[in-house]
Amino acid sequence: MSDANGAVKPDTLTVLFKLAIWFVGLLVILLGAGLFAYQLLLWLQHGEWTSFDVKSGIQWGLGHPVRPVPDMQWKGVRKLFEWLLEMPLSLGLIGLGFFTILAAATQIVRYILAAVVVVLWIEMFRS
Repeated sequence: MSDANGAVKPDTLTVLFKLAIWFVGLLVILLGAGLFAYQLLLWLQHGEWTSFDVKSGIQWGLGHPVRPVPDMQWKGVRKLFEWLLEMPLSLGLIGLGFFTILAAATQIVRYILAAVVVVLWIEMFRS
């Protein structure tokens, strides 16, 4: 579809889908900020910081413990996964929210995700 000037207009469904992704990203950012505010409130009440890492958030969401990161030939990839699981959950949620909004706004994120999936696929099925 194009307008009178010949400019291509985005499809309505595409626009609605991108808006939905933006909304989900914003909700995830607010969830991360809310978790940080909750941790701050607990610290103000008890004088001790309550830490929530990504691994414990995944365990809470799934309802069972997360398996350790498998041993990989690519040691840097393994360290990256361990680092991501040990980072603060509030920071991880805020980062995931921004990444989600970025994914809705650009096409390059798809290529980055495809590269990550290829590396993980190679490592998973390597003999």
